[in-house]
Amino acid sequence: MGASHFGRNTWRIEFAQTSSSLRAICQNGMVSCVLVHMGVCLIITLQKVIVENEAGLIMLLENKKQENTKQIQNYLQEVSQDLDSDIFVFSADITQSNVDFFIKEIRNFPKLKSNIVLILTTFGGDPDAAFRMAKFVKKNYKNFILFIFGYCKSAGTLLAIAANKIVMSDFGELGPLDIQVPKEGDLRRESGLNIQQSLKVIREEAPKIYSQCLFDILDLDPERETIPLKVVENLAVSIAIGLLKPISGQIDPARLGELDRQTRIAMEYGYRLNPNREKIIKRLTSDYPSHSFVIDYDEAQELFGDCVRKPTGAEYNLEKYIFDVVRQPVDFIGSIEKLLEKLSERKGDRNSESYNSSNHTFVQEDIKVVPPA
Repeated sequence: MGASHFGRNTWRIEFAQTSSSLRAICQNGMVSCVLVHMGVCLIITLQKVIVENEAGLIMLLENKKQENTKQIQNYLQEVSQDLDSDIFVFSADITQSNVDFFIKEIRNFPKLKSNIVLILTTFGGDPDAAFRMAKFVKKNYKNFILFIFGYCKSAGTLLAIAANKIVMSDFGELGPLDIQVPKEGDLRRESGLNIQQSLKVIREEAPKIYSQCLFDILDLDPERETIPLKVVENLAVSIAIGLLKPISGQIDPARLGELDRQTRIAMEYGYRLNPNREKIIKRLTSDYPSHSFVIDYDEAQELFGDCVRKPTGAEYNLEKYIFDVVRQPVDFIGSIEKLLEKLSERKGDRNSESYNSSNHTFVQEDIKVVPPA
């Protein structure tokens, strides 16, 4: 962690912590500390406090930790009560195994509320798994409220279609629903709409080429005395076909049919999850130029209407406390209570956070503290 600067009479402090001790430097009765707690960097400046030993400083920091833990619990309780919702976090790829684990988490959770808040962060994944996930949530809760505090792309957008309400922060972004398929003879993937887009370009360009050729030939005989009009038309058609045939000849009809079926998967799942959003689904599957296109709050509100809103005060503060987990996927799946518990655990040197994908257990590793340079 980088050092922070305070006043002239305040030390520039970096922590020095091991599994058994915590060192900080104080001068003129002032201590300035940087405490990492629950993914948030807390700047603590304590004036007119004399810390005589390490135990005193540890006690001060522990009190601050407890104070912030209580504050987080208050935010959590406020959000849960206001929305009458159990709160779960899904910060991972949408795969069959991850959705299985998510379903087990909800089934093992002591359901207390009528609704569910799902804080979803994902780059996408399997549309089949996303459909299963959305159907399970809608069957088990009266209302499905989706919180988007980071990336919610591709298959994640299917969950947005299924949601009754969407709460989207300034960091939130949805993405188009175009299916990504393996390229023929290539390890990379491409949009299932690529060939359809090529056909669309050919359809649009063919009449333009024909018209341009027709008028160019007619300009050679402005009096229409030398070349009959029928001959001119046939020449224009031949030129247009000659120019476009090499392009259209590269399109495999069987591949086109395969990609069309793949593309319809997302559309059909969307219709089944929310038949009232047919126009939205069509736009999401065909109107965007790239798979990574950012659908921000304003565009999401244009698409989904009044069901999209900004976070309230307590929701906004909750986002701040768990930001590192919900901005981009970190492979955590479980209740918000379990997440806060994992984030507050301290085992040895806490320096980073990791996830054991074999058993879906979020592991808070140690933060290593070094003396100031």
